[in-house]
Amino acid sequence: MVLVGWVRPDGVTGWGECPTLGTDAYVTGSTDGAWHALATSVGPAAVEGRSIRGSGPAAALGAVRDARLDAYLRSRGLSLADHLGSVRSTVARTKVLADVGGDPAELAELARLAVAGGARMIKVKVAPGDDLERIRAVRGAVGDVPLAVDANGAYGSRADVLALDGLGLAYLEQPFPAGLDWAELAELQGGLVTPIALDESIGSAADVVAAAAAGAMGVVSLKAARMGGIEEALAAGVTAVGLGLAAFVGGMLELAVGRAGAAALAACGFCVLPSDLGPSHDYVVDDVAEAVVVDEAGDLVVPSGPGNGRAPLPRRLEQVRTAELRLDPPAPSG
Repeated sequence: MVLVGWVRPDGVTGWGECPTLGTDAYVTGSTDGAWHALATSVGPAAVEGRSIRGSGPAAALGAVRDARLDAYLRSRGLSLADHLGSVRSTVARTKVLADVGGDPAELAELARLAVAGGARMIKVKVAPGDDLERIRAVRGAVGDVPLAVDANGAYGSRADVLALDGLGLAYLEQPFPAGLDWAELAELQGGLVTPIALDESIGSAADVVAAAAAGAMGVVSLKAARMGGIEEALAAGVTAVGLGLAAFVGGMLELAVGRAGAAALAACGFCVLPSDLGPSHDYVVDDVAEAVVVDEAGDLVVPSGPGNGRAPLPRRLEQVRTAELRLDPPAPSG
């Protein structure tokens, strides 16, 4: 994980998170790639006051933009939730069951426990040949609780997903690979009754407009790191609701800093579906900041301000830090 701190001239520091993974397989790119971009292109451009647009991967851009925004809000005593126009103090959760290939009975028990813990929707990760039995087992365990599936682009043809279409799903997320053009996606999904949610295919508000115009989706997954920052994801969400689409915030492998920002975004009015956001201890036992938690009902509590409401604890950061790079603005000439 990479954390970005933005220090203002008045000494106020804001924080952003770059929730990348160890490889380039996911659409946010790798941690090494993000670090390199932050060190050599995105970071230098930012501290020199130049535009960072197009200077690196979206997750790196988002971490800098979010840190800069967080510092601005903290300097004025404002919360990120208020800045984004959030309308809720808690967020309904979808529990994502990611054990593709797992035992259906065990998956069903995990789903039952999740609902008992307050999850408002269950989402099952699926792949060709590993879907129907597991979905039916989960449905039997959760009754009328909404159920969705996420294929992460694993299916190759419309015929492959037809069996999923009659299961009464809330939505089918990213059935086909990212990178297909909108017309091709629309054709592959033509005739399906289940609403199609797009995740990896959507990287901006412009993508939302294009996908909607082609009839390629009915639901959009908003992820700030994939879109280049929280305000960019906000723009995509506002665009989606204006086009009559449903939206939710998708989860990443986030620490409390990133999860706090995602929670504030998920609390906005355009997020009409439960979001894929659990407490930050879902990923780590000891976070770098005060954990993002759920309330007694099992809903995620949106951290209050200033800023995103979470900043690394100095002692904890010292314990887990493996590398650090400081970039300073150029000294005034003359």
